[in-house]
This record gives sequence, C-alpha cells and structure tokens, in this order.
Amino acid sequence: MSVLFADVGLQQILDGDGFGIAMTGMAVVFVSLILISLAIALLAKLIDAVSEYLPELAGHGHGHGNNGEPSRSAAPAQSVAASEDEPIEKLVAAIGVAMHSRKSG
Repeated sequence: MSVLFADVGLQQILDGDGFGIAMTGMAVVFVSLILISLAIALLAKLIDAVSEYLPELAGHGHGHGNNGEPSRSAAPAQSVAASEDEPIEKLVAAIGVAMHSRKSG
C-alpha cells in the first residue's frame, strides 16, 4: 500500500490546487444548504397563505376520530359523506392488514 501512496503529500495537493477545489466544494454545499433553508421557510409562509382557501382536516383518516371528514370550518358543499367512502376505506384497511400479516410472518 505504501507504494501506491508514495507520491501523495502536501506538495502534491498544493500543486494540484487541492485546497482551492476543496474550498470551492465547501462553498457550493454551504450555499445550497442556505437556499434549501430559505425554500423551507418560504414554503411555511406559502402554506399559511393557502390555508385560508383550503379546508383543514381535523383527523388523519384512519377510521377513528371524525373519519377524516373536513372540520366545521369547511364549506358544506365540500364535505363528503362517510357512507360513500366507507367501502373504499374498508378495502384499503383489509389490504393493509393482509400486507402486514404477510410481511410479519
């Protein structure tokens, strides 16, 4: 192994502009992380602005609570009766139980 790395040293890194390349790479990563952080912050503000127009679901639709129906703040025309979705929810639940029992044993 020492033969493979015999020519590697501080002088070879300096000759190949290794520190400049490393600093450039770190700067690119830093700027990218800053842009991602700004995008996440703006996304939160966008969700707050859009939430005025979209109904908020009080439950998460797993069959307990209010079965995923829109909260009282939603317009009555936008609500869906639970009886229409009940067969689909039961089918999805049955498929989930079957997949879980198949994977677990």
